[in-house]
Formats: sequence, structure tokens, C-alpha cells
Amino acid sequence: MATSGTVVVGVDGHEPSLHALRFATAEARRRGTDLDVVMAFDVLAYSDHVNSLAYHPSVEEVTETIEANLRHAVREARSAAGGALDDVRVRFAAVVGHPRTVLVGRSHDAELLVLGHRGRSAVASGVLGSVGLGCVLHADCPVTLVPPAKAA
Repeated sequence: MATSGTVVVGVDGHEPSLHALRFATAEARRRGTDLDVVMAFDVLAYSDHVNSLAYHPSVEEVTETIEANLRHAVREARSAAGGALDDVRVRFAAVVGHPRTVLVGRSHDAELLVLGHRGRSAVASGVLGSVGLGCVLHADCPVTLVPPAKAA
């Protein structure tokens, strides 16, 4: 498998994925690679949500908003690291598609795929969600599932 020197991280905006983003940023720095921050969204779920709104944003507007939110999350991760991660080159992508399909596709040229793991309870912590399981089974690179941050 050829690699392009990237760490890919899937982000969905929930705290476990933001914890995975912090991990992936540090891992990209450690490896000396670029970081691809990816959020996939299902167009059917998007359509259902948009149809309930008075204003109907386009897919392009939603994509721009998601990418702006991803940039903000990376700024926060870098800030939390006290500037130690400022040298990591980051690319952002909001992609229409099922998260598992998008992330497995991104794994083809990656060194590592990083995902957050919700681990809602003692039992749920031992069970992967459908996106995590699909990525572990089908990704073309190693997959790291980052457990939830411990409460301080």
C-alpha cells in the first residue's frame, strides 16, 4: 500500500471525535505528516433537516459551514497544545456521503485513520459503532480508535 504521508481523522463534532482530532494532530506531528480532517455528511439526513427549515441552505453552503467549524476545532486543538502543533499542515474536507464510505475511501492513501469512540457505558465501550467497525474492517491503513477523554 502506497502512503502519501497523511494522518486522516474523522470528525463529527461530538466530543469523542474532537478528542480524536487532538490525538491525530499530535500523531501527525510525531510522524512528520500532514493531517486530513474529514467530516462526512449524508445528503438524505441533510435533506430531511433542511426541509424542516424556513431557509434552505445549499449543499455548498453547508459544506463551507462544516469546513469553517473544522478549522475552529483545529485552532482549539492547537491552542490546547500551547502551540506545539502549529507546524502540522492541515487540510479540511466536508464530504457528502456516508461517513464509513468516505473514511474508508480516504484510507487508501493514508498512513493512519483516527476515529473517536464514544464508549457510552462499560458494555458499550467494548462494542464499536457501525462507522468504527466498518473502518476497522475495510480501511487500507491502520485504524486508531481513541477512547473518550477521562473526566478531570
